[in-house]
Amino acid sequence: MPQFDMTGDYPTIGITDFQLFLTAPEKYIDIHQLGLPIEGCLLDISEFIEGCAFCVRGACLHCQEGWQYAEQVQRCSPICGDFKLVENEQCDDGNEIPYDGCFQCQFSCDQNCINCQMGICYECQFGYYINLLDKSCFSICGDGIVASNESCDEGNMIFQSRCQNCQIQCQKECLSCISGQCYSCKGLGWEIDLVSRECKSNCGDNIIVGNEQCDHGNELDQDGCFQCQSICELGCTKCLDRVCLECQIKDGIVVGNEKCDDGNLIPFDGCFECQFDCQSECTDCQSGLCQACELLGWQLINHRCHSICGDGFIVDGQEECDDGNDQANDGCYQCKFQCSDGCVECQQDKCLKCDNLYLLDTQTSKCILIHINDDEQDIDLSCLQCNQLANFRCGENQLLIDYKCVNQCGNGLFNNQYEACDDGNFYGGDGCSSFCNIEDSYQCDIEQGSQSLCTYIQAPEFYLNILSGKTNSTQTVE
Repeated sequence: MPQFDMTGDYPTIGITDFQLFLTAPEKYIDIHQLGLPIEGCLLDISEFIEGCAFCVRGACLHCQEGWQYAEQVQRCSPICGDFKLVENEQCDDGNEIPYDGCFQCQFSCDQNCINCQMGICYECQFGYYINLLDKSCFSICGDGIVASNESCDEGNMIFQSRCQNCQIQCQKECLSCISGQCYSCKGLGWEIDLVSRECKSNCGDNIIVGNEQCDHGNELDQDGCFQCQSICELGCTKCLDRVCLECQIKDGIVVGNEKCDDGNLIPFDGCFECQFDCQSECTDCQSGLCQACELLGWQLINHRCHSICGDGFIVDGQEECDDGNDQANDGCYQCKFQCSDGCVECQQDKCLKCDNLYLLDTQTSKCILIHINDDEQDIDLSCLQCNQLANFRCGENQLLIDYKCVNQCGNGLFNNQYEACDDGNFYGGDGCSSFCNIEDSYQCDIEQGSQSLCTYIQAPEFYLNILSGKTNSTQTVE
């Protein structure tokens, strides 16, 4: 209670207004018993505030967990994006990504979904397919169905068309392209079609572009080009790419711009397409008659060029081989491959299989005649497995292996009877040649039955020429 100290002759006090405050214990309402989604407000209030944890006289002072306080209106609103479901929130995935199943705390499916249940898509609109992993809708470019995210779909993946990756593209000749529509062209010979918005060739400007086969700059229909397409010239009944294949008159009478007319279309016969023509090998052609064939391997016979067989020079397309002689059964005869004596199977000039009376030399791919002594005439030569055949001798420094004469030069076993060295290979230039002879400027350490080691007699001297003034660099010399 307030206390007053009154002094003076006339102690008086006046109270114009007052309020009475009573202190009483606080009581709380069990909201769950009321069936309301709120709790914690004081008694004697006229309304409940959703999400409020503490309120006085209709004003919320503190919000529940998952709600945020709006100070101006003294109300609570749900916090969308905190992974907590409260009141009217259907879902809360903690993000603001649309079409991922939950958006702004409400169930949401892909924008192309037509059957969405609790954020899960079960059916997509026409032209889209369901992704079984995330239940999203996706389109397939190339299925012939134009989806909402496609401007075209020709049902293929051909990049030559204007529809590429299901988006309309302008031609490569287009300079200014907006949404698949061309507004200006680049390069000479092209002009814009205002209706189709495509670049088209300007026929008649003497510039060949696009699908133009020719452009003579005129509208004449008998000069070989009409409307920028090749046509047969006057007097020609059949042509290809402006080349006449058949003349109108083939009676041997030369007319118009014809230089000759032999009545056929055989090339290199003196007259082709009504023009004088000789073989490509002819070096002097006069009025369809060849006067000289001066190319290597050719000779002139009756005004025609013929390959020379036997000159040791192979003419492609005319000769398979040319060994410089006319001897039969030596691998090449009359400039055609021929099996050598004793060979029953060959490929080009190499024998693969010999007759029973011969042995195959693997180094030369030739057949070697077997020399039989008088006391060995009773041997059955048709049997290649006979042990007696192994006693027949091959050439010098050769051994009979699998019924083939195999040269021993290069096997790494020096034989002083036939070899000067044997370094174990068939290459020359390393001191020991492919014929097992010691090469110039080399000396070889040889030992019977062992591999030869060849070195320079005098080691060569190396001189390095500095090609660059750059320092701290490395140069590899082989």
